[in-house]
Amino acid sequence: MKIISKLNLKIDIDSARLYYSKLEKNFQHLMWTASAGSTNLKGWSIHGIKSKSGLYPFMEEGNEPVGLENYFETELVFGWAKEILELFPYGYRAAIGESPVGTIIPPHTDPTGPYMLRLQIPVYTNKDCIWTTVDGDQHLEEGNAYIVDTSKTHSTRNFGTTARVHFAMCLPKTHLEDIKQYF
Repeated sequence: MKIISKLNLKIDIDSARLYYSKLEKNFQHLMWTASAGSTNLKGWSIHGIKSKSGLYPFMEEGNEPVGLENYFETELVFGWAKEILELFPYGYRAAIGESPVGTIIPPHTDPTGPYMLRLQIPVYTNKDCIWTTVDGDQHLEEGNAYIVDTSKTHSTRNFGTTARVHFAMCLPKTHLEDIKQYF
């Protein structure tokens, strides 16, 4: 398996964008922010962590306990997001986040990488949003879903003129046989 693999799963991009616009319009009070170098990311946690209260971004240390049993569905589980969660009922730590123009996420591996893969679904992107791995540079296209093995070194950059918005969710490696139906 490559570090980034495109799934044979067509995404209803219009529904995904409608969902994101509802988050921006109606759920600002649940939005989190995080620093990434000189840029600020924003997003919404679709799954909450049972042992924490408040808002927490993707990339904060300790914000990804392993296993579905450590999460609960927030009020953001509706519409398009609910449909994606139903496709992967063993998935956890679902969130949607925005990387503004100029965002650079340096090379890293995810601390939960040995236990999970990350589902990535681009909701908005541009041709200059690039993931870099030892397999080379790859642009993740809207309307598609991807699996990323985040136990391997990866980085992202947005050198385009528009923000990148991605849905992401952890999928346990113990469910790889279930996930393979989408390869």
